[in-house]
Amino acid sequence: MLNLTSNDRLEHPSVASTLPRFKRHVAVDSRDVVFVSMLPAFRATGGLATGDELGVKLDRLQHAGMSNLARKVAGGELICFDWHNSLWLPMFQFNPQTLEMDAMVHQIFCEISGIMDGWEITQWFARPHAALGGAMPVERLNGSVEALLNAARSDRLIARG
Repeated sequence: MLNLTSNDRLEHPSVASTLPRFKRHVAVDSRDVVFVSMLPAFRATGGLATGDELGVKLDRLQHAGMSNLARKVAGGELICFDWHNSLWLPMFQFNPQTLEMDAMVHQIFCEISGIMDGWEITQWFARPHAALGGAMPVERLNGSVEALLNAARSDRLIARG
């Protein structure tokens, strides 16, 4: 981590002239790095939304949208995780028009929810998977449900030993 003060000297003068002098540094949590790295993976499928953002969209579509969302989150029925004191949900799990949970994603979620929490499940969808030929599960959501279910099942079986 770079932590420079006004009294620090850099050995290479050209570097010293391009770097501002910092009195404080900002620590970057590894979870922050993972969160930011997941963003491009989900961009094509609606990205990530906070619970508040999704609640507003749901309220526009249906009566009691926010309370239904809160009930589903509390019941462990949705993929969600906490990051910087906000609830985040990957939008790929919802039908873009109705915001109902996609049936295929729900099947996959059921396979791995017992061995992973919401943060880990979200990462699972954003990481290349050997059983999918190196593709990320989120990239295969419009393909064969069997391939995705087999990848999820294999990870569940490995995790349970």
